[in-house]
Amino acid sequence: MFHLYHRNDTGHPVDFEHPEWETYHKQGDKPLVSSLIEAFTYIYQHDRFRKAEQEAGGDIKKMGLDKKSREKVMKIKRRQKIRRVEYLFRQIESENAELKKLSIY
Repeated sequence: MFHLYHRNDTGHPVDFEHPEWETYHKQGDKPLVSSLIEAFTYIYQHDRFRKAEQEAGGDIKKMGLDKKSREKVMKIKRRQKIRRVEYLFRQIESENAELKKLSIY
C-alpha cells in the first residue's frame, strides 16, 4: 500500500532540486492506493475533475456528473462551508473572550 500525497497548488513551479521543501497534503478521499497505476489513475481523474470544475465556473450541475458523484461533491462543499463558518466563529471568539461565554460549545 502507498500513501497518496498531493502537492498544494501554489502557483509556482515545483522545485525539483529540493522537492522536500514543497507543501503536500494527504488525500482525504483516497489516502491509500495499492499500486502506482491506481495512484496515477486517481491523480489523472482528480486533475480532470478540477479542470471541469473550473470550466463550469464551479457550478456542479453544469459539470455533467452522475448522481453519486454529484452528491459526493455537494457533501464536500457543504463540509467546507461548515468548516469556514466554524473558523470564522473561532476567530471572533478568540478576539473577544466575552463572546465565547455566549457560545453553546
